[in-house]
Amino acid sequence: MSDADEQPPGRAGITSHNQLVRSLGLLDILMVGVAAMIGGSIFVLTGPAIGLAGSAVIVAFIINAIITLFTAMAYAELPNWKMNFSNFAPMGISGVVAAMGLTFIAFEGYEVIVQTGEEVKNPRRNIPRAIFISLGAVVILYCLIAFVSIGAIFPAGIEPWKYIGQSGELGIMKAAELLVPYGAFIVLGGGMISTSAHFLRPG
Repeated sequence: MSDADEQPPGRAGITSHNQLVRSLGLLDILMVGVAAMIGGSIFVLTGPAIGLAGSAVIVAFIINAIITLFTAMAYAELPNWKMNFSNFAPMGISGVVAAMGLTFIAFEGYEVIVQTGEEVKNPRRNIPRAIFISLGAVVILYCLIAFVSIGAIFPAGIEPWKYIGQSGELGIMKAAELLVPYGAFIVLGGGMISTSAHFLRPG
């Protein structure tokens, strides 16, 4: 018998190619991804980025996240995500105008920045910057949440926008249930924190 035909003791019947066991669940690979994206970068890269952009580093992170999201869609093998946006304005212009009227109040929070004027260093410079940076960050965040909520869920027998819309105030929570483990609880916790912050704001 040649050396190539010999097998170590106890290895008889096992193929030469080891096969990985599919043992990782969604939470496991979620932690792998988060760890890979954060790693040491959160300590090494954040400082230099702040040195380059100042407070606007937040906007830089958000813009990078949006760019990366489109690339990730391809890696995630979600060929149908574009289909979720094929019926882009199902209720027409009237629906868009109605949504604008409903969501406009969300952007009035910038008034809180002005209310803190007496406590701000160099208010003539910092208050306008804070207003525009916060508005930009919030707009991007809202758009990102809407984009992911519509594009990344595939409810059976119903279009994603209908699935979310028919649940009203609980729509994003329903979408989160299809996206991540305990998604509804995460959204609920975030909502409670943001509501508490709203009532604790100055003035």
